[in-house]
Amino acid sequence: MAQHQIFDRFMAFQKPRQRNSSNSATRIRTGMARKPSYLEEHGIKHIDYKDIKLLQRFIGANGRILPRRLTRLDRQEQRLMTLAIKRARHIALLPFVQEAEAF
Repeated sequence: MAQHQIFDRFMAFQKPRQRNSSNSATRIRTGMARKPSYLEEHGIKHIDYKDIKLLQRFIGANGRILPRRLTRLDRQEQRLMTLAIKRARHIALLPFVQEAEAF
């Protein structure tokens, strides 16, 4: 059997590749500069649990800690921010939950 006949038989059993360009979640953004985080913009080097104004920027309206995709912090900064928020909550500088709106 010739080499190209073996290859043709092999390719007959392969699944055809589907190209779905409409799915933006699978596309990778290349060549774009990422937006700097709030800490980088303002030159903040240290995250302190006593700095309530800074910590409140990273807490949502319902009292949850905002995720990395919204805060634009890197992994280590997000962990330090989470730790500082939790410390501030334990010593009652920040509330655990925000008050719900009246219906």
